[in-house]
Amino acid sequence: MLLHLYGKLLFMSNKDQESLQILKQALKINKKNSDIHFDIGNIYVKNRLTKKATESYLQSFQYSQKPNELLLINLGNLFFEDKQYKKAINFFSQAKKKNPQNFYALKKIFTCYIQLINLEKNLLKKYDTNKELEKLVLGELDRESESYEINAILSSFYESCNQYALAKNYYEKSLDINFNIDQALSYADFLIYIKKQKEAFDILKKIESTFVTENLSLCYLMMGKNYFFTNDKENAKRYFSLALQNEETFPEALYLVNKIENYKNNHPLFNKAEKLIKENKLNDEHLIHLYNFLADVNESSNSPENLFKYLKVIKEKRKEKIKINDTIDALKIINNDKLVEKLNLPIFKEELLKPIFVVGMPRSGSTLVDQIISSHPDTFSVGESSILTDFLQNFENCEFLQEYDLSGFSNYLTSVRQSYIKQISFLNTDQKPFFIDKNLFNFKYINVILKMFPQARIIRVNRSPIENCWSIYRNHFAENIRWTLDLTSIINYFKQQKILFDFWTKKYASNILNISYLDLVNNPEHTIRKIINFCDLEWCDICLTPEKNLDSVLTLSTFQVRKKINNSSIEAWRKYDYYLSELINAFPINKK
Repeated sequence: MLLHLYGKLLFMSNKDQESLQILKQALKINKKNSDIHFDIGNIYVKNRLTKKATESYLQSFQYSQKPNELLLINLGNLFFEDKQYKKAINFFSQAKKKNPQNFYALKKIFTCYIQLINLEKNLLKKYDTNKELEKLVLGELDRESESYEINAILSSFYESCNQYALAKNYYEKSLDINFNIDQALSYADFLIYIKKQKEAFDILKKIESTFVTENLSLCYLMMGKNYFFTNDKENAKRYFSLALQNEETFPEALYLVNKIENYKNNHPLFNKAEKLIKENKLNDEHLIHLYNFLADVNESSNSPENLFKYLKVIKEKRKEKIKINDTIDALKIINNDKLVEKLNLPIFKEELLKPIFVVGMPRSGSTLVDQIISSHPDTFSVGESSILTDFLQNFENCEFLQEYDLSGFSNYLTSVRQSYIKQISFLNTDQKPFFIDKNLFNFKYINVILKMFPQARIIRVNRSPIENCWSIYRNHFAENIRWTLDLTSIINYFKQQKILFDFWTKKYASNILNISYLDLVNNPEHTIRKIINFCDLEWCDICLTPEKNLDSVLTLSTFQVRKKINNSSIEAWRKYDYYLSELINAFPINKK
C-alpha cells in the first residue's frame, strides 16, 4: 500500500520513470491490484506508449469488480485511436451505463459508429450500421430531449448523415438551450456548406455582438470566408484582417486574403510567414496554409523555382496525413457494370425535381458550367454536395454484389433515391424544377445514377490534359484527395477517368453531353446554347453572363467565375514547361 502511494506521489511530481519502477515493485507484492495496473497505464498514456497502456488498463479492468468510469473512458480512447471502433464502443457504452450523464462517452460512441459506417465497404452493412446508430440516437432523444448535449450531438450526427433538415433543427434547438461560440460556429459552417449564406451571416453577427469580450478570431475568419465565397471582396478583406491579428487564425487568413490582394515577395507579410515557418512552432495544418501562401506569392512574383519548391513541400506534408488510397480502376468498374445491369429498380414516376449532374476532373471548368446553368431562373445548384456520393461510396468496387441477393441492393438504391430527393427538396427553398449536383466524383457512379434517375442529364467538361493536370497539381484542395498530390497519380487518374467516361458516353449517349472547355471559352454563346438545350431548359439570355450569378461558390474557382468568360488560362502551363516534363511526356499530343 505504501509503495503504491509513493509511486502515485512520484507520478504527480512528474517523475514518471521513478514512479513506474516503484509501481512495478508494488505490483510484485499484489499482482491483481486493479488500481496499480490503472496507475501504470496512466504513466504509459502520458508518455504515448499506447500499446503498453492498453495492456495495463485491460489488466486493471480484469481485476476490478467495479471498473471506474475513467478506466473505461481511457480504454475506449485507446481502442478508438487504434481504429478498433467496436471495442471502443463497448468500453464507452459501459462508461455511459455507469454514468448516464457522461455525454463525452455518448459523443465518442456516435463518432465510433460514424467511423464504422465510413469504413464499411459493403453498402448493405453500412446501411444496417447507420440504422443501428439511428436507433441509439432516438433512444437518447426520448430520454433527454431537452438536454443541450444531446441536441448538440444529434446536430453533428444528422449533419454527418447529410440529413440537413434534422441537422438544422437540432442545431437550432441546442443553441436555444445554450448559445455558445463553438456550437454557433459549427452551425454557421454547416449553413455555409448547404449554401444558406444569409442565415450563416445572421449567426456569425449574433456571435460577434454577444461575445464582445471573447476571442472572436474564428468568427472573423468564418465571416471573411462567407464574404469570400459570395464575392464581397471588401468585407472579406476586412474580416480577414481581423483574423490576421490572432496566431491561431493568422495562417489561413493570410492564405485567403492573398487570393484577393496578390502580394509580391517583398511584402512584409511574406517575411513574417517565412519567419513563422523557421520558428517551427506551428502544427501541420497551419504550416500548409503558410506554404500555400508562399507558393502563391512566388507565382505572382514570377519565381517558378520557388513556386515548385513550396508546392513539393506542401504535397509531401499532405501525403503524411492522407493515407487512404483513392485511385480508380476504370476496367474494374466497367466489368462490374454487368452486375449493376441486373439490379431491378421499380419504375419511378417522374419527379417534379429534375437532376442535372456536372462531372469530370477538378479544375476542368465545371464550376463555370455550374454557374452558367444555375443562372437560369428554373434551376438551382447544390454545389459539390456529398449527399449522393456518401450513399454510393465504394459502389464502384461492387464485387460483393455477387454474394448477396440483388433485390437487397435494389431496395437500397430505391431508399437512396428517396433520401436524396428529400434532402435536395429541403435545399430547394424557391421550388425550382431543375437542380444541379456538381460533385465531380459522381462520374464513378453514372450507371447507378441512371438506374435511379433514367432521365437525368449528365454534363462532363473536358479540358486539355496538361492544362487540367497542371492546374490540379498547382492548387490546394481542402478535401483529403491523395491522388492530387503528385503528377504521376494525377496523370493516372486523368487517364482512368477518360477510359471510364468514354465507356459511359458510348453506353448512355442520350443522357451525356461532353463539353470542351476550349470551345466554351472561345465560342461561349454557341456552347452555352448547346448546354441549355441539352438540359431541356428554355433559352434565357442571362445564361450568357454567369459572372452576374450571385450564387455562392465554395470552390477554388470562386473569383475566376466572377469574371466574364475568357480564355486567359489556356496554355498558361507553358511558362512552367521546364518543370512539367512528366506531363508533357504523358500527353505528347500537346507538345509544340
